[in-house]
Amino acid sequence: MFYLFPLKVRFFFGMLKKSFVDKRKLKKESAKKHNIDLILASMAILYSCVLVSEDSIYSDLGKQESRLKIENWAK
Repeated sequence: MFYLFPLKVRFFFGMLKKSFVDKRKLKKESAKKHNIDLILASMAILYSCVLVSEDSIYSDLGKQESRLKIENWAK
């Protein structure tokens, strides 16, 4: 079977998503629209990358997960 993302990314994504959904008290359908953001954040954290974005979701995730490094080049 082929997986697009390595196991550690999939596992971390699941933990990050659950924490994010619980913190924001989102319903299942509302949570789906954040999947790509959470995947990008998971990969940035696990591979020690800096995520460049102006999206406020990453600021929220940065408060939740201190290893997420974010830069906003739009300022």
